[in-house]
Amino acid sequence: MRRFLLFVLLMGCEPNRRMQAEDFVRGLQDIHEWHPVRQAAGFYAYDETIRLWDEAVPVLVENLTNGAPTKIMEFAPITVPTVGDVCFHILLLIFNLKPEAFREEGVVVLPEIGNPIFAVRFDAGARQRVQDRFSKMQPK
Repeated sequence: MRRFLLFVLLMGCEPNRRMQAEDFVRGLQDIHEWHPVRQAAGFYAYDETIRLWDEAVPVLVENLTNGAPTKIMEFAPITVPTVGDVCFHILLLIFNLKPEAFREEGVVVLPEIGNPIFAVRFDAGARQRVQDRFSKMQPK
């Protein structure tokens, strides 16, 4: 086994990019800060998810309904953003969309809250409808 791993390392084989994207999206739950403009730029899992965006889009879409909490605690008594919230904002960035584009799916934007990670809310069933819409937008 060790010889095989050494051989793979010496050959310079890169791990499957889809699997890398899955690992990076899983790492989004460790984000602890969200800037209103830069989002989580500078956080390794976020930056690598953006870098692998082509492979990451299906993984991000799958995780739109992921309710695992992040470590973003700015308004912790009110709400803690989830991995699904982060995936939604990354998908908006990738597809160059605004959250208001998903009003029909049940996405509500509270403009009085300055930071978009806290300003976007989902009605009951909205995450699934948003997931369905992004699924149709993915390149085949």
